[in-house]
Amino acid sequence: MDLLFKATHFIGLIIWMAGLLSYSRILVAFGESRSLESAERSILQKHYAGLLNKIYKLLSNPGMLLVLIGGIAMIAQNTAYLKMGWMHPKLLLVVLLIGYQHMSKSVFKKILSGDTKWTNARLKKLSLIPIVLMLLIVVLAVFKFF
Repeated sequence: MDLLFKATHFIGLIIWMAGLLSYSRILVAFGESRSLESAERSILQKHYAGLLNKIYKLLSNPGMLLVLIGGIAMIAQNTAYLKMGWMHPKLLLVVLLIGYQHMSKSVFKKILSGDTKWTNARLKKLSLIPIVLMLLIVVLAVFKFF
């Protein structure tokens, strides 16, 4: 069973990260489309909005759920994981990644409603967050520093 839980966890991670990274990049493109002429902007934003909704529903959420199901199952099967020093920062980073996912959806809704605080530069910086969090999570899980 342990291998099934690990496989679920890893497959979920791949799906989740594909969703988060795609979502972030398309959100940046959506933001950049605000500077286009009206007709072109309207077409692109409609297309991007559809993509963002599909990615969130079909990749990000299912991937996150698989990661959580696999991770919780591994911990339930072997509670010693909770005594490992690297696990606590990893779990904190996972919580931050979940928060990032929900924040990204909120940013998208704000942009749709006309909020201009989210500049292209700010959206690009926002899109780096899942990369950094993922790298830290993987490094902690693989190298188990403490």
